[in-house]
Amino acid sequence: MRCDAFIMAECYNGEPVFWMWNTVGRYRDMLPDSTRLVVEFDNGDMPQSMPQSDILDEFEKKQLKERLDYLDCIGIDVNNYPDSEYSTIRFRRMNMGMYSYRLYNHPLSHDQQDSINADPCLIVYNDSTVFEFSAGVLGAQTFPGKQEFLEAQKRNETK
Repeated sequence: MRCDAFIMAECYNGEPVFWMWNTVGRYRDMLPDSTRLVVEFDNGDMPQSMPQSDILDEFEKKQLKERLDYLDCIGIDVNNYPDSEYSTIRFRRMNMGMYSYRLYNHPLSHDQQDSINADPCLIVYNDSTVFEFSAGVLGAQTFPGKQEFLEAQKRNETK
């Protein structure tokens, strides 16, 4: 499977956007105060070990897997710490790199968007969604094709 910001945008728009936000909200609401839930399904299988197993019973793990499969995503990272700004839906893993959606709990100001876009691994998609690329330990610490995507976004805004 390939991945880039154009593919992420295509997979985000429409009905998936509702289900991403719904999924994040559902699992954040399940968490006890000041806890975090991180789940990634490897090759479509249920996670082998999950420290949060006491938070999610087998039914909820299955529900989460079905939601993520529907979204063509592989994982989730949510928390309900008081200072939490966003939750993450993990989209695709390419070698050691990870493409994810950051869903912010509040609209980002223009200054915040500019600051986020200055990070070579992040792309602001709209006022509450940011595309993220994490290269892992090795590899370039930059979002592949970021400049091309930003230029295409500008061209679309001027139309």
